[in-house]
Amino acid sequence: MAEKNGTLTAEKLEGMVRGWQTSRIILSAAELNVFAYLEKPVSSDKVANAIAVKPRFVDRLLNALTVLELVKKENGVFQNTAVASAHLVPGKPGYWMGLGHTTHMWQSWSRLTDVVLKGKPASQLDNPPQIENWLDAFITAMQQYGSQRAPTVIELLDFSNVQHFLDVGGGSGAFSVELAKRFPTMDICIFDLPDVIPLTRRFVEQAGVSNVRYAKGNFLDTLPKENFDMVFMSHVIHSNTPDGVQTLFGHAFQALTVGGQAVVHDFIVSDDRTGPPWAVLFALNMLVHTDGGDTYTFPEVHGWLKNTGFSAIAHRDTGVNSSLVTAKKRNIENDD
Repeated sequence: MAEKNGTLTAEKLEGMVRGWQTSRIILSAAELNVFAYLEKPVSSDKVANAIAVKPRFVDRLLNALTVLELVKKENGVFQNTAVASAHLVPGKPGYWMGLGHTTHMWQSWSRLTDVVLKGKPASQLDNPPQIENWLDAFITAMQQYGSQRAPTVIELLDFSNVQHFLDVGGGSGAFSVELAKRFPTMDICIFDLPDVIPLTRRFVEQAGVSNVRYAKGNFLDTLPKENFDMVFMSHVIHSNTPDGVQTLFGHAFQALTVGGQAVVHDFIVSDDRTGPPWAVLFALNMLVHTDGGDTYTFPEVHGWLKNTGFSAIAHRDTGVNSSLVTAKKRNIENDD
């Protein structure tokens, strides 16, 4: 029982079908904050007492974490393994800040069948998932994602003629912070929704950079028109419909000086929509969470940019599970 490349077996299929169990065990343990109590050897009874739940339930959860090699059990007591200690204990440098957001995603993804049947995101279904503090958890997750990838992405772009930079939907400001550290005299403006900007400020101020400013609004309505040399749009087009993307590109065009660059950093899917794997799966994430968002092909993005008036449109892989599409605002008198 194998697929066309001979790698999918019945055993692997069974593992995929049951894979949600592993994820749910880890996410529940993180929600209960049990890893914080396991930095030193401790009994399940003491952990249960600390989080105010029944001892048997915590004991079974810790045993399952032992099977997953996140916890070790010796002489009836439990302790984090090195990987769990490094990445699942809040406050550690390597802590996975996206765990809260992933838990929220799990709640919405559990409604995938209804999403496909009803043709609308989980939030619009009857009895939708009840998610609290989703924005803070989402921006926090984006901070970790962005800060890990920003150095690589920034290295792939040309900033030789960029003095005024607009970060559209900048979220936590991770990409702008990386740029500000490298170019301390560059004027950097982060544009995002009014309820996001306070969270943006928090992360930017923690980074200690001084050449970042902020503008509030909805990029589907407008962008600041200040003759920017680069308009950077990281992971924003996938949340929007094709019409929304076209509108955004129009606003980016208006915000740029002649010769300025538009940069799209996103998950670009292959023309037949079967790869790369992350981009294909992320299309389902957009079905679950947005009203019309999607992952798009390069020909689609190219067409919207060209229709807007951009030229010199190019696509490249970043090497960190994402793509860059760059384009220039052409000079009509020197149309290429």
